[in-house]
Amino acid sequence: MGTSGKIRVGIVGVQMAGTFHYETLKRVYGIDVDVVGVTSNRPETREEFAQRYGIRAFESVDAMIDAVDVVDICAPPYVHEPITVQAAEAGKHIIVEKPFTGSFLNQQTYDAQDTKDGTFNEQRYREAVGSAERMVEAVRKSGVIMNFAENWHFLPAGIKAAQLMMSAAHKKVQNPDGTWVQGELDPAAQVLYIRAEGSHSGSGSPVYGDLQYAGGGSVVGKTCHPMGFVLYLKRLEGIVRHGKPIEPVSVSGHISYLTMGGYQDPDYQNPRKIRSNYVDGEDWSAIDIVFSDDTRARIEATDIKLGGVYNWFEVFGNKFFVRGNVNPSNTLQAYAPSAEIFEPEYLVEKLEFGGGFSNVAVDENMDHGYQQQMQIFFDRIANPQKQWEPPLLDPAQDCDLALDSVKVMYAAYISAERGSVYVALDDLG
Repeated sequence: MGTSGKIRVGIVGVQMAGTFHYETLKRVYGIDVDVVGVTSNRPETREEFAQRYGIRAFESVDAMIDAVDVVDICAPPYVHEPITVQAAEAGKHIIVEKPFTGSFLNQQTYDAQDTKDGTFNEQRYREAVGSAERMVEAVRKSGVIMNFAENWHFLPAGIKAAQLMMSAAHKKVQNPDGTWVQGELDPAAQVLYIRAEGSHSGSGSPVYGDLQYAGGGSVVGKTCHPMGFVLYLKRLEGIVRHGKPIEPVSVSGHISYLTMGGYQDPDYQNPRKIRSNYVDGEDWSAIDIVFSDDTRARIEATDIKLGGVYNWFEVFGNKFFVRGNVNPSNTLQAYAPSAEIFEPEYLVEKLEFGGGFSNVAVDENMDHGYQQQMQIFFDRIANPQKQWEPPLLDPAQDCDLALDSVKVMYAAYISAERGSVYVALDDLG
């Protein structure tokens, strides 16, 4: 840490993720966090970002790295690995935005290769998992703390659902006064199925849906969110019930390109329409996962939903059921007879039209888990000996969750290529 005791942070990337990371970093409490500066490839955007927040603009990661204790990577996925490895080797703690990493091979490059490592998606799987493994190896070798910044690990609704699952996993004993206390573990209690979705009308990132920069479309850019919760909850369930994680073992993937080919934008005046200019990434996907305890999960993610963001999960236990409505939330509902009434006030992400009834975001950074994620990460840095108890996982689990997420996503591509049959992760190497 800096000589003043501050934990100095440098942000890499100035688009949406860089902005909400800065906002949540400034709200960390009880720990002295100092956002020192920012860097990005484009001088004009990093200078504008730096001026907006009163921080320093660095020309490169090389120029910034000695001035910080934490490198916060909000840049596109294709640079996650080199920056993570560089930061780890320099002894810097790391925040890596989701998706963790990927393969940035496109069909044209694959076709031009003299030697191919299996089919197109088999090669992508090996490249993506290899990248994730190198990142994790660098982090573990250096002993730094990495935050795999999947905010769905820290959803308030998700954490509460995890607490309810933990409670249901135990038998109950009734006191003479009628109150209940937790008893021994119930060996029959189990989460049988999880269903979740993360969808909206399309990413604002200029590289989203371009394999050579983003690594994929809706599988990589969208399923990473609900998948984050699914993998976290099953891992936690295993630790609570058996002392070891319940892990994904096989995957069936389904993908489609609904806005490619002959698709045309409909004829109406509102300029906010379903985005349809992706280079080669899919815009619809569904992933089915089988876990080591033979239970299941289904994750759907699309770029074709109008009306804002749809983020939700359902957990089917044999002793309980919970549903989390992350978006749209009915915490605050508003009505306006015409679209301009509330302008320019922000209502909710991806909403096309401000008239009629709206489900208004009260504090998206909190509701989406970003704030809790940052608070816990910096607590881990400031208190490295602290023991973390469920429903929070030990910091080392971030590496395992990141690896599992990459394996599942890219196994889904192999499955889709094979006709959506189930593929076993152990068979993929």
